[in-house]
Amino acid sequence: MAGNKRNNKSKHDPEEDKGILAVLRKIIVIISILMLTVFPFIIIIICISVAIYETASEKTVRLDKPETAFFSADKPYGSYLYLQKVNDNTYKVLSEEESADKRLSWDDETFCYYDDGANCYVYYSTYKKEWRYWYKNISSDYGYNGWMKYGEGGWIIEDKKGEWIPLPEDYDRSNMWFIDE
Repeated sequence: MAGNKRNNKSKHDPEEDKGILAVLRKIIVIISILMLTVFPFIIIIICISVAIYETASEKTVRLDKPETAFFSADKPYGSYLYLQKVNDNTYKVLSEEESADKRLSWDDETFCYYDDGANCYVYYSTYKKEWRYWYKNISSDYGYNGWMKYGEGGWIIEDKKGEWIPLPEDYDRSNMWFIDE
């Protein structure tokens, strides 16, 4: 009898194989379903994300004109902005053309005034109550941002992250001017 028990323990039970095979079949079915449904969905999401990223990064290429989506179409000073020179690089706004040192034309495409001599777009932010400047040779390096303003610390520029930083010294400032009010 003792020998008989040993033989029973050493024999392989085919019922156990059926249970293991059933579990393996279920695992294979689940993996197949995942591969046919979930993984393609994840791939589609990754492809869409890459497409959105690529489209967004195209906007950071060098621009010839400033982004205009956030500007008002109103001409705050009419078709022309008349400026009088205060000192080398400072101007003030005049109400009329009389004694104007600079006359900027309104650009209907960008909703800004344009100074052809300085290659600069100018607009007054009624929301921020400040003048902003887009010097093509400088601002274009900063993509859709790149607007500049002049303050007590000198020129600052909006970088690609939307943060205001001091304008790097290596830019030519000889044609730069600002409006002081």
